[in-house]
Amino acid sequence: MKTSILPLQSEALHTKEKAAAEARPKVTTRLLFVDNLRIFLTVLVILHHLMNIYAASGGWIYQEGRQDLLTGLLGKWFTVVNQSYFMGLFMLISAYLCLAHATEKGSGVS
Repeated sequence: MKTSILPLQSEALHTKEKAAAEARPKVTTRLLFVDNLRIFLTVLVILHHLMNIYAASGGWIYQEGRQDLLTGLLGKWFTVVNQSYFMGLFMLISAYLCLAHATEKGSGVS
């Protein structure tokens, strides 16, 4: 014979389940445009360093590649334009997400 759960026991179980559900971390939605922007900027960082090695005169110890005028000008143009904004965009992304993380996780100061 099965024992039936008394109403008080049922309510206690429901309260425990509710508390456990509230204790679980909240599922947050990801910002896909930010993820895609981070991927794009990471690719630009890699291309920037490759361009310093192979096309531009970046003052690096190791240089390789063609040393003609057109390649040098295109390489320098790419590195100058790329350098002017990719790190700034990384900082803007971190600043954009900083407040959301601080309010979600707290300051950590006790």
